Amino acid sequence: MSYYKKSDSFFSHFTLIFSLVAILGSLFFYQFFREVYLEYQMNLVTESTMVIVTEKPLKKVPMPQYFQSMEPISPSQQLERIKSQFKGIDFSKVHLPYFYKLQLKGIPTPRALLYLKKKLLENPNIKRVLTFSTTQEKIYNLLMIVNYISTAFMWSSLILGFMLIVKQLEVWKLRHAEQIYIMELFGAPFWFKGATIFKIAFLDSFIALVIVAVGTFLVLNSPLIETIKQQLGITLHFSWLGEIAFLALVGIFISLATTLIVIRSSSNQ
Repeated sequence: MSYYKKSDSFFSHFTLIFSLVAILGSLFFYQFFREVYLEYQMNLVTESTMVIVTEKPLKKVPMPQYFQSMEPISPSQQLERIKSQFKGIDFSKVHLPYFYKLQLKGIPTPRALLYLKKKLLENPNIKRVLTFSTTQEKIYNLLMIVNYISTAFMWSSLILGFMLIVKQLEVWKLRHAEQIYIMELFGAPFWFKGATIFKIAFLDSFIALVIVAVGTFLVLNSPLIETIKQQLGITLHFSWLGEIAFLALVGIFISLATTLIVIRSSSNQ
């Protein structure tokens, strides 16, 4: 009989710890992927440009609601290369167009790129617009997929974790209902009735936090993450200690809330 009690006790602790690890781990990696997504997006914003070709020089940025800066592009290097290849041609009489690089204020969607190109070509002075839509479309779609996957992973882990905690609450309710009922008959205060459950909940939340902290530390300092950071060109200003402190508060809140539910549900019976 004692063997089954120990087995049930171990399973109860394991279920709660596993649930908390799933919740805290999903929150941590959601924040991590979100930081990667935002920083990489900011890098793309600085590289998100369009090139226009005009017959006359431009003095101001066209459509300033979409473009934050305009920088002229000098064709001197390309012209020198052409001169070296065609030495018999007098290029002094050749009228070259003006080239400008427009810095966008954000990452446009493929549809927005087509719209901007159409609006720019409505200007009679602008003869050509280069959008590099193929590259930007691939990058934009990749960012959206990563964002959706990380969000879906977080919510699915949260739902699964809370479902497991609900199941564990039912076990705790049956196991401690008689003990709490006896304490109520003797007029024990509220905090004293659930002292044992509080200790178990906070101990399991501490164990879960340690598991998540060690696991995330090893992942963040792994060669794979360093390689990904270098390939994406990001520095990743991510506070590991700050996130662990936040997860500790979340773990305490979940443990406190679930324990109160167990005690009150047992008291109402």
